[in-house]
Amino acid sequence: MNDVDVALGTLLDSALDQPSERRLAWVDGLDASHDALKPRLRAILSRAPEIESRDFLGSLPAFDGAELDEKETGASAVAGERVGPYQLQRPLGAGGMGTVWLATRADGLFERSIALKLPHRGMFGADLAERMARERGILAGLDHPHIARLYDAGLTADGQPYLALEYVEGVAIDEYCRREGCDLLHRLRLFLQVADAVASAHARLVVHRDLKPANIIVGNDGHVRLLDFGIAKLLDAQVPGEVPLTQLSVHAMTPDYASPEQILGEPVTTAADVYSLGVVLYELLTGERPYRLRRGTRGALEDAILQSDPRRPSDIPTPTARALRGDLDTIVLKALRKKTGERYATVNAFADDVRRHLEGRPVLARPDSAWYRASRFVRRNRLAVAATSIVAFALVTAAIVASVGLVHARAAERRALADAETTREVSRFMVDLFKVSDPGEARGNSITAREILDKASLRVMTELSTAPDVRAALLATMADVYSKLGLYDDALKLGTAALDLRRAKSPGSPGALELATSLDQVGTTLSSLRRGKEAIPLHEKSIALRRSVEPVDPVAVSRAMLQLAVAHYVEGNFDGTLPALLEARAELAKDPRPHPELLGEIAKYLASVQQEKGELDQSIATYREALVLLRAGLGEDHPIVAGALGDLAIALKDARRYDEAESAYLDSLAIQRRVLGSRHPDVGNAL
Repeated sequence: MNDVDVALGTLLDSALDQPSERRLAWVDGLDASHDALKPRLRAILSRAPEIESRDFLGSLPAFDGAELDEKETGASAVAGERVGPYQLQRPLGAGGMGTVWLATRADGLFERSIALKLPHRGMFGADLAERMARERGILAGLDHPHIARLYDAGLTADGQPYLALEYVEGVAIDEYCRREGCDLLHRLRLFLQVADAVASAHARLVVHRDLKPANIIVGNDGHVRLLDFGIAKLLDAQVPGEVPLTQLSVHAMTPDYASPEQILGEPVTTAADVYSLGVVLYELLTGERPYRLRRGTRGALEDAILQSDPRRPSDIPTPTARALRGDLDTIVLKALRKKTGERYATVNAFADDVRRHLEGRPVLARPDSAWYRASRFVRRNRLAVAATSIVAFALVTAAIVASVGLVHARAAERRALADAETTREVSRFMVDLFKVSDPGEARGNSITAREILDKASLRVMTELSTAPDVRAALLATMADVYSKLGLYDDALKLGTAALDLRRAKSPGSPGALELATSLDQVGTTLSSLRRGKEAIPLHEKSIALRRSVEPVDPVAVSRAMLQLAVAHYVEGNFDGTLPALLEARAELAKDPRPHPELLGEIAKYLASVQQEKGELDQSIATYREALVLLRAGLGEDHPIVAGALGDLAIALKDARRYDEAESAYLDSLAIQRRVLGSRHPDVGNAL
């Protein structure tokens, strides 16, 4: 950039600071020393609406210098024209680096459509052919399912460079997430596909340097494809005298996603891709970019990237803002550090922290404090504790015996004699289950809860031909055990099978209540999988069924209303959560008996809604009320009590009451140690 361009940029920034109606007058008032620049300033200001849009920044030419003519830019290319062995079909896009066409092989060597990239030849020197050949060798080695393949690269007889790339039908990742209404979990999983692709390229010493949603396509198969490694830079040391690989006469980047070192024109390393991925993840989580600009100029953006702290993702008002608080805030902001040494050392480390968050484990980006480790431990173990083979067997068999007994008790009301064949079949099932847990049968190997459940559920699904009532009860019971062990996908499969059996039954009061129970079970499992939208209609149907059976059980209706509230909550729909919670509490008040456990659960979610709305003092008070009720109903040493303490600690931390927060987290840890024992590996991980 020469001195004239610097002066022009400075004047343009000052002009854009003026009210729009006074900008041209401001230019006219400049002294005579700026007369040569005034026409260019007026021309640029005539496009001020475009310049001040965020999209304009992303489409600015990525190079400085004289304008290129039509021949140099490839703008004269037309459909049907041949470029090397390819025939142009239709344009797909254009930008500062070149144009992209849909094309096919003109020589019939293969029939697939490809994306043919035509870089502006005016951006390159006389050594272009050599560097294109080297680049082709680099990119051809990037063999990864989430990277669009490079098929060919070369020069035409008249010097036009081309890159033949895999053509991916799909949409940009940000547009895909908006169009499909992707939840937070889906967005994070898509991001991990992107990170895996970039990490694979880094392992081959190739940096992308222009990561942005437009270069990340979600194909029709729902999988990510990363485009445009055509400006990649090989990281290994250059041999003296060799042509630097892919070193253009430009800084190839998109300003909105560029790292500070790219803005400064410093050497680019893998750290630049870590930063750009941080911006991409920020945008996927919030729908916005990290910096709020006073004016939409490139200079203002570069100043923000170099000097301003990005906003916390959770500060952006979105339905998932509360879920971003804590780990995801910390992960994204670490990737966006100004200094390369303060970011994640590798893309793999970045992705690993996202995975640790999804698994409920402590992320490495957070300060290593006891209260934080305790909080992650509590969240990871709210529903289940690891079981030995004996405990696992007891859990499964006790639940099955109880469910079969319940079915026969209900059946006794409808018929005088139990079905003898059903009794014999269930007995054989129980005997076989004992064999599964017998160490002798297992040849000395320990049997896990998962193995017992898997074998039992497979038999129920494929072999057991007993009465539908008993089979549905067995399926529902094992689904409940899977849920308690955190195996929600398996729980959903069995719970849905039980629901289908109960839906097929003849209508009637007992059948209606069993159907309502299955509806709530499947709905609760869907909520645990963050699929609240699918759970909501199931809980609504359950509530309607329960209210249709006389006498109405207000406790059962209240519990179903609470589950409906939770489904709204996981979707971030707090306008739906609050009315359901209040109705659950009102229903429970109709029963004269005390129900501290259920009241405590309702209070806990009320506190969460208050916390989400920023009412921290009220939220903390409601959490404490919930803890009093939960302790009265469950006792001190219960995972639900530990979970509520963890939630209280988060609210205290948000309120900057750190000493109280640490105390609550450590109380949670103490409960878990008493429940699991000090030698349990998860307790060790939390210390």
